[in-house]
Amino acid sequence: MTERIDHVAEAHRILYETPWTADRTDEFWTSVAVTAQVHATLALVEQQRVANLIAWGAGSNPPGTTPEEDASVYEIRQALGLGATS
Repeated sequence: MTERIDHVAEAHRILYETPWTADRTDEFWTSVAVTAQVHATLALVEQQRVANLIAWGAGSNPPGTTPEEDASVYEIRQALGLGATS
């Protein structure tokens, strides 16, 4: 699986850590804002995916199923960046 990207942190980094210089054009700042918006949108998509997994029935496996055996719990933990259960 590929490394998880923290889209909220990336949007914040793009918006607040891009150095200001006098030679920056309006087009440059537009591209900065659009790139940050893309990351913010992806963060919302990730949150919606987790909500959908939960609504779909996370933990609804038969009694006695361990969290490791519950694929939906695994997917939710991965989406939240929590890794494997202990």
